[in-house]
Amino acid sequence: LLASDKDIQKVLDKLSLARNITSNDRRSYKTWKELWNFSDELIMHAAEISKGTANPIAYMNKVLSIWKKP
Repeated sequence: LLASDKDIQKVLDKLSLARNITSNDRRSYKTWKELWNFSDELIMHAAEISKGTANPIAYMNKVLSIWKKP
């Protein structure tokens, strides 16, 4: 298990996604944390907003990318 997997699992739980963590989940999370420098709190807030959408991870990515813009 990667160190970030427990944090990614919290995101999946917030999204009510009962599935295994994928490499795409890890890539997205790494982008949000390392490239875009989002806090855990903001990532979880984006998860709350994205819950119930057709593709919650993709929706989260869109929300966070909008927030990232200056």
